[in-house]
Order: sequence, then C-alpha cells, then structure tokens
Amino acid sequence: MNNAAGLGRELYELGLRLGGLGTVAVGSGGGTLARMMARMVGCGAALAGGEVKFYDGSCAACGAWLGRYYGLPMSVFIRQEGAQVAVYLLNGQAARTNPVGTVRIEDAGVEEWDLLTGTDCAWAANRAGGRRR
Repeated sequence: MNNAAGLGRELYELGLRLGGLGTVAVGSGGGTLARMMARMVGCGAALAGGEVKFYDGSCAACGAWLGRYYGLPMSVFIRQEGAQVAVYLLNGQAARTNPVGTVRIEDAGVEEWDLLTGTDCAWAANRAGGRRR
C-alpha cells in the first residue's frame, strides 16, 4: 500500500490477527504517523480480545527484549523516517517473523492527536458556578 489509509487498514487487520494470541507489545518511534499506526495495531488487537501493552522503547530491539522478558507471543514496532514507515514484527523469542516491511507513504500528512486533560474537574467547576482558567 502506498497511502496512509491503506497501511492503516493493513495494520488494523494485523492487530486483529495478533489479538487472538493474547498479550501483544506495541511500540513506535520517529513521528506522528508511526504513533497513529501503532494505535491501529493496538485497536485491532484489543478488539480481537487481546491485551495490548504500549511501550515507550525507541527501537524494535526494545520490543524484542520486552517480548522475550515477559514471554509475550508477539511484539510490533513501527518506525517512521520522513515518509518511510517500517514495521517490525517479532515473536516471543525476538526472531523476526514475516515482516510487513518498509513502505513509502505518499500522503503522509498526519496531524497531531491532542489529549485534553482536566476535563472532569473543569466541567464540575463550571457546573458549580466557579471559573477555571
């Protein structure tokens, strides 16, 4: 696939297959597109009944170590460099299995996802008549 939507769909479907294995470690590095694609894998795995452990390691080797250390059946790492996205799929013994490979994304214009925190408190303060800045 040469577009972000196609790769996202492929990674979501990968997650669906991995979810049946139990717990899966998922990590990413290099950019917003990689983080989003990692979430796609995680969403598919969780929907299929798997437990997803997102990790903060910055390379595929971190995921391989994590999988081996905790005895996880699979780990996935997605690395973005510019418009290139590489997907690493490793089994619990840290051996590469059927790698998805590297794909050049032509429409890699991905916006940031923002997390707005403190919404419950701000909403409650507003209802109580208080003001929060």
